[in-house]
Amino acid sequence: MQSASRKTVAIVDDDAAFGSILDGYLQTAKFRTLRLGTGSELFALLASRPPDVIILDLTLPDEDGLAITRRVRARSSVPIIIVTGRQNSDDRLAGLEMGADDYLTKPFNPRELVIRVRRLLERSARSKTPPADRYQLGDWIIDPERRTIERRGKGAELTRMEYDVLQVLLRAHGRVQTRAQLLDATTRRDGPESERSIDILISRLRRKLEPSKGKPTLLLTVAGHGYRINDAALSVVRRPEGYDRDFT
Repeated sequence: MQSASRKTVAIVDDDAAFGSILDGYLQTAKFRTLRLGTGSELFALLASRPPDVIILDLTLPDEDGLAITRRVRARSSVPIIIVTGRQNSDDRLAGLEMGADDYLTKPFNPRELVIRVRRLLERSARSKTPPADRYQLGDWIIDPERRTIERRGKGAELTRMEYDVLQVLLRAHGRVQTRAQLLDATTRRDGPESERSIDILISRLRRKLEPSKGKPTLLLTVAGHGYRINDAALSVVRRPEGYDRDFT
């Protein structure tokens, strides 16, 4: 079992020189580090001794980093930070949508990466103590422990960011949450683009969860303030024992 004081960071990048720089900064910050060069090595690690954080390059010799992000997120909530030389904003948005928690474009200050790793670990530690209940929102059953959402036995496919925003709204029990509060549940980025990203996430959640395409009845807009759950459609139900999904 890993020490609570020293967390393990997996650096998945086939650029040896760049990986060495990150390795040095992270070790100086008292993290354990593991250097990997392929997606296959990462999945072998996840099957045996999962790290606490993954730093993932998008360009690897055996598999695209976006596909790796999607595969990891389907089985695990381990925090993922994408680091890449790609400058295309579409790649950044795709990475976050696939389930990455953060995204940095090279070059960047390695000290900034260390700060982001620490912040993700703090957030992850908080999320590991969810309320001992499940939520029912309309016909949907949401289980915070398993990070699942189902209706009549069928699940909804939510990205990590969509689920995180939904969970913040659920825990607020109908209280209005500002865009800034919702950004804190994902990856905080300053500027108007960040606030628009919350609007996009809410729009996607509505398409997936609302019972009809008309006026929203579950996820409500509070003009000039933010969003809230319709507490009239929300109830709390008992949660069953959790389970772990593995990579075998």
